[in-house]
Amino acid sequence: MFMPIKLLLAVRCRNHIYQLFSLITSIEILAVPVDWEEKEYIDDPNQVKPEPDHWDEEEDGIWRPPKVPNPAYKGPRKRKKVKNPNYKGKWKTPWIDNPEFEDDPDLYVLRPTKYVGIKIWQVKAGSVFDNILICDDPDYAKKVIEEVFVHREAEKEAFEEAEKVRKAREEEVDIMFSFI
Repeated sequence: MFMPIKLLLAVRCRNHIYQLFSLITSIEILAVPVDWEEKEYIDDPNQVKPEPDHWDEEEDGIWRPPKVPNPAYKGPRKRKKVKNPNYKGKWKTPWIDNPEFEDDPDLYVLRPTKYVGIKIWQVKAGSVFDNILICDDPDYAKKVIEEVFVHREAEKEAFEEAEKVRKAREEEVDIMFSFI
């Protein structure tokens, strides 16, 4: 199976980006300003929750909705939304020029890889990994896949046939020992 893998080479931590493997120094990221408003609509501050006319807060305490089924109940109260006068739009981090930046064309050039380590947690044992290819050319990867997997179906059929023979032998042994 062909699985292209993209590697993430940056880690974001406390408004800084740290490049893995110390390839590039940390980069400062602008934080959202304290007075920035992203909510386009806010609750109307002039609107208050209505209380029954006959309710006296000193005598009856804080008014709470009744717990018995109320035929006049219209659902939870939602405050009316009004246009937010402080709305500035969705925050987008601006690009900052880095005066110390120097482009390195050999930054991601790596030596040929001889070995690959794969750590996988699995519940069912018996998985086998082989024919691992790491490259940056999809056309080359497809060509290698076609060459490598030509014999895959024949190998699978041969394995299934060998399994049938093995199971038949086990059944013969079980039958022989069942009479003892």
